[in-house]
Amino acid sequence: MARTIIDIDEEKLARAQRALRTSTKRETVNAALDLAAAVDADKRAQVLDSFRDLLDRLDTDLIEQGEIDDHSGNAA
Repeated sequence: MARTIIDIDEEKLARAQRALRTSTKRETVNAALDLAAAVDADKRAQVLDSFRDLLDRLDTDLIEQGEIDDHSGNAA
């Protein structure tokens, strides 16, 4: 673990300590980082799930036929 010196808003730190139920600055910062990383991972997972749902709804046969028609000059 790296040691870093940063300025921290004491009021926000106190609110975060209460919300995260941590007792030290180090615990609070690490818990907040864990929470932020988890939220980011959840957002990525949600976007990926949405993309998979979209792919499931695509009519790939129709798309492939359209590509064939475009390249053969038979576009409707």
